[in-house]
Amino acid sequence: MYRQPTIYLNFLTSKAKASLFQNPNPTIMKTLHCRDAGFDCEAVVKATTEEEVLNQAAVHAQTVHGVTVTPELAAGIKSLIRDEPA
Repeated sequence: MYRQPTIYLNFLTSKAKASLFQNPNPTIMKTLHCRDAGFDCEAVVKATTEEEVLNQAAVHAQTVHGVTVTPELAAGIKSLIRDEPA
């Protein structure tokens, strides 16, 4: 069972989270390529919202790369998230 970490979103209210991460088009997936974040890694995180991508990326960064995602790092990673067809 997947458990969402709250590593970097503690500083946002739930209303702010909802407005920041909504996916108005469910046929478009939000994706993040680990390589785009500067790692020599082929991992690709896909989800329907940016929040889900960031949560999965935080788990991946910690477990695979030993990197703890801070609010500043999350902001930078968010800029790397792209829309791709589902």
